[in-house]
Amino acid sequence: MEERETRGWSESDERICSSCVEDYALKAAVAAEEEDDQGNCSFCESTRSASFDALLDPFVDGIRFAYEDAVNVLSYVSSEGGFVGGSSIDTWDLLHWELSDVFDNSDISDHIYACLDDKTWVRSGEPRREIHVVLIDAWARFCHAIKHETRYVFWLTSASADDLAEEENYGEVGPTRVLYHIGKIIDELGLLSTLEEGTELFRARTYSKPPASPWNAGDLGTPPLDRSKQGNRMSPAGIPMFYGAESLDVTMAEVSVRTEDRKASAGRFLTSRPSRVVDLTKLPRIPSIFDAELRHNRSELEFLHRFTKEISAPIEPGRDQIDYVPTQVMTEYLLRVHWGHKGVSGIRYPSAASSGEGCVVMDVSNENCLDPGDELTPDQLQLVLESQQLFKGTLAWSHA
Repeated sequence: MEERETRGWSESDERICSSCVEDYALKAAVAAEEEDDQGNCSFCESTRSASFDALLDPFVDGIRFAYEDAVNVLSYVSSEGGFVGGSSIDTWDLLHWELSDVFDNSDISDHIYACLDDKTWVRSGEPRREIHVVLIDAWARFCHAIKHETRYVFWLTSASADDLAEEENYGEVGPTRVLYHIGKIIDELGLLSTLEEGTELFRARTYSKPPASPWNAGDLGTPPLDRSKQGNRMSPAGIPMFYGAESLDVTMAEVSVRTEDRKASAGRFLTSRPSRVVDLTKLPRIPSIFDAELRHNRSELEFLHRFTKEISAPIEPGRDQIDYVPTQVMTEYLLRVHWGHKGVSGIRYPSAASSGEGCVVMDVSNENCLDPGDELTPDQLQLVLESQQLFKGTLAWSHA
């Protein structure tokens, strides 16, 4: 009885197969215990099955990771009709609403309910909010503030000791601190990757009339300072950076947005040395609460997935010089501050114009976009336009 009270569930005589489980972590737990000829699955009659307890053990463990017994967290006020001080949910609603996508058969949820202690639950951390919710709100407030309130001196607002302590408890994150937290999550999740020497990056320019002579690396590469008059997704006007894509199709899709030009010329550049970039193109999937090995990163990954989708989203025409400001500041912080001036060389992010394929913004100046045969500068990242023999200097492209 003591053991049963400690674990919070009763043993079951039913059997279950992995095919009846949708959640990947629970499916793996059941599959590891499945056997033939030990009894059919109670929910689909499969001849290969496992004890229902093989599901209950990790299932309850996952609930306890994500939720707490309301008795230990909230106050019960009979005159108010129940628990106060936070949002609560009973076991039935938890199984049949919040966790309804875990199984493809509601009978399984019904049987789990019959095996569990009937409790009232609150999300872990209540009444505090989960960090991904806090950071989503903080990013939204940062974007509003830097677009519509203070553009250049927002960072002068310092956080008090109480503010920083509250952040540690995931209470609130001020708009001036959200960039620090984004960098910290990138560090914790190891989202830095290396572009090896010789990595191909494609870049293109559109035109209405063909150029008089083939464009060289300086023409196709990062705009020079005197032509850097238009801000882009990751860099403001006057601070040019190299925007490239990992395939020709992606770079053509990117340059065809918001232009009346019907032709473009593209070049393929090669990196002169290995370089580190923040990589937002291959975020790990958001782990299940039942995945004991990876779920500690769940909240941070929920934020990063939403954050990456937002910064890669297409911008409404005419709003680019306003709506690009937050990502411009974020890029500057990551490249110049978080890891120091030479910590990373760029950011890899999903394309907004080509189904999320990879684009890269690199901190490489026009002077460091070189033609074949130009002398390389040791210990400096440069981008070399590949042999004009392959591309004949330019590549005409119709995007009718």
